[in-house]
Amino acid sequence: MIVRLAFAALAFAAPLAVYALYARFFGKDRHAPAPGTVWVIATLLAVGSFLAPALLEPRGEGRFEPAHLENGVLVPDRVVR
Repeated sequence: MIVRLAFAALAFAAPLAVYALYARFFGKDRHAPAPGTVWVIATLLAVGSFLAPALLEPRGEGRFEPAHLENGVLVPDRVVR
């Protein structure tokens, strides 16, 4: 869970950091992108960072079997293929 949150935070912060560096070195140059454009890109990357793990993770194969008692012995949960 921490890895996903860190990935989302980095995906959101990366374009802002790039824009800050770009604005710092080029100032108010005519070729600099508009701040609105940077915010749109940052928002799309942030949304994409939440969707990417769900779309890129391998699908679960098998059937989940919850923990249960068998003959007085606790059998832990597992995935049966």
